[in-house]
Amino acid sequence: ATLITVCLPALAGWEFNGPPIPNASTQSGDMSLELQCDRIRFGPAGYEDAEDIERSRELSIRFMANGSTETGAFQVGPENADIRIVDSYPVEVVFKSPEDYGFVLDQLGENAILNLSMVDEDISYGIFDLKGSAAAIRSLRSACDKHYPEKTSSMEAPEGVVYCGGGAIKRQIE
Repeated sequence: ATLITVCLPALAGWEFNGPPIPNASTQSGDMSLELQCDRIRFGPAGYEDAEDIERSRELSIRFMANGSTETGAFQVGPENADIRIVDSYPVEVVFKSPEDYGFVLDQLGENAILNLSMVDEDISYGIFDLKGSAAAIRSLRSACDKHYPEKTSSMEAPEGVVYCGGGAIKRQIE
């Protein structure tokens, strides 16, 4: 018998997986991004990037209309999230407020590109195409509302949100 191995490129686009742990996910090259009911898991290209994010305990989530125009950002830090390495590699960002996470999910569903970067620096840890994310996020929210109602709330903009460039929303840690 002959064994034939076929290598396929990483799946492009967004996928949704239901319970027991609902999630929406995508891959970009050797990086991965997974959205769960109250958290994000980001597998950067290199372990040293994961260590850097965990050490600084900060991450800038930048929403882009295209590859060069930032429409808004949410800066994650100790005040609004717990950041740690889990399962020996991905960085996990657990939001302290459902409203903050709701804001991030809204922006992911409305924009074209996501850039996860160092706070206040032009150093990017990962860039993801958001095409198809809106449908996956709707499915995620529906599953989370149904199976984990205690972890969700109305998705209003959190306090401290200000409007910037083109009416987009940007929130920064104080």
